[in-house]
Amino acid sequence: MNQRSTKKIAIDRFEDAVTLRLRVIREWKGMNKAEFARSANIPENYWVMFENGTRSISHECARKLKAAFGISLDWLYDGDITDQMPAGLLNQITKKRT
Repeated sequence: MNQRSTKKIAIDRFEDAVTLRLRVIREWKGMNKAEFARSANIPENYWVMFENGTRSISHECARKLKAAFGISLDWLYDGDITDQMPAGLLNQITKKRT
């Protein structure tokens, strides 16, 4: 496997992980995609693409999620769990890991 292929695999895995965490956030809030996008002030068509993995979430939209729901950007991008995250989201993450 060449270096370019290895980088592509790493990027794909990163984006898959972010996509999964985006879905976890929405499920934690108990909203459908349209409701969630509206509540975060993100265009619905963008949210659908973010959650489906056809478009990477922008930093601007990630910050909107942080402002609307109190999520950690460290968790969103890197999977780092902090004690400053909403308790309900921590419970949802724990369920997904088991």
